Amino acid sequence: MRKVLGIVASALVALFISACQTNVYYPNELDRFESLTAPSTVLLIYGVAHNNLASAIQSNLSTLAGNKLPPPGSDQVVLSFCNFSESDYNWLQKTPSHLIRYSLFEGKVRRDTVMTVEAGRMASDPELMKEVLEYVRNRYKADRYGLILSSHGSGWLPVGYVQSEENARHMRFHEFGAETGTSTSSLAPVRRIRTLGGPATKTFGADYYGIWNQTQKDADVYEMSVPRLAGALGSGWDFIVFDACFMGSVEVAYELRHCARMLCVSAAEVIDRGFNYRTMADLIFRRDMHPEDICLSFYNLYKGQPGASQTATIACVKTAGLDGLADTCKELISKYRSALDAADTDAIQLYSRGGSKWFYDLQDIFNHIGISQQDSLRLQSSLDACISYKAATPKILDEITVRHFSGLTMFLPAINDNVLSGYYRQLAWNKYVNLVEE
Repeated sequence: MRKVLGIVASALVALFISACQTNVYYPNELDRFESLTAPSTVLLIYGVAHNNLASAIQSNLSTLAGNKLPPPGSDQVVLSFCNFSESDYNWLQKTPSHLIRYSLFEGKVRRDTVMTVEAGRMASDPELMKEVLEYVRNRYKADRYGLILSSHGSGWLPVGYVQSEENARHMRFHEFGAETGTSTSSLAPVRRIRTLGGPATKTFGADYYGIWNQTQKDADVYEMSVPRLAGALGSGWDFIVFDACFMGSVEVAYELRHCARMLCVSAAEVIDRGFNYRTMADLIFRRDMHPEDICLSFYNLYKGQPGASQTATIACVKTAGLDGLADTCKELISKYRSALDAADTDAIQLYSRGGSKWFYDLQDIFNHIGISQQDSLRLQSSLDACISYKAATPKILDEITVRHFSGLTMFLPAINDNVLSGYYRQLAWNKYVNLVEE
């Protein structure tokens, strides 16, 4: 029964998406409406949706468009750039991407096409992301820029690492390179968690090409690493919201510390419904807007839900505080290295499921290795300087009990994984704190 309902729902959503694409988008006619003054706030939703999240991200955009859009001549600008597959599990046809401006004109929602990118260029390509973001920043000079990133990926983990063993037999992973476009690196995965085989979840940055059904499973997956993401984002964002799994790691935050003033991130998985798009525009376009309000709205959306739907971890990270946190962790890692190497990983708060041991609560790691009270207070002070808001439901997907939540996770090399340790050495966080020694 559950599968039948899912198939019917998917078919209805596919029809809805098709109707939107043919009947709602307009050619760009906004030039005659443009404000003569610079916009005060620009919000861009960047979705990599040529995958099994196509309908979920489309639904989120429709929800956003149905609530408090600005008029065309306003000093507030709402944009989306997305590439959608034909359906959630049919990724054969390459499709164009569109930069759309949303506005409310004469009581109707307008979706004006500002830019079109030809089929075949992937939204997960950091070069394309950089082009789009620079285009938006150059076209709309604003006092404040906000960015929502929504797609698949894997936090700081290497390309191809987060899939089930069954799916690994049918999915070929490719990482975008800086100079040559794409490289087909063959990463040998060691331990993996469910994604396509479990709940629909979001991490960041994966385009799927192929087909996936009961009789045929075959796909190429293209992903963007976090260092490449940092290069594509550039700097100057007031806030970045990751509607995505596992991006609440100190490794990701530190890699992106120069990209934005604030980061809204989840330490655990984010189900496909994502953030609260019903309140998003209202919160962002308030004159006294604070990114913490977005995090609070996300938590409130899930805290009262039943069963596995009551699942949320969220933190608002002030990137200016990350250097101080790095200084503290560097000293603690050096001082307590032997204790870290011998840490009991089963006792420390973990946010990844399926037997994987990648995303541990940063503060709980040090809590369980016996640091002194003075060092504990210093770590707490450093976290307070970074985390302006944090909240977590009692359980994650009805599987993980949340006993302690500091807002950020950290890798613990005690799991003795050569693949991860080798990759981890390349991250900016590790180069500074030397968690995984050279």
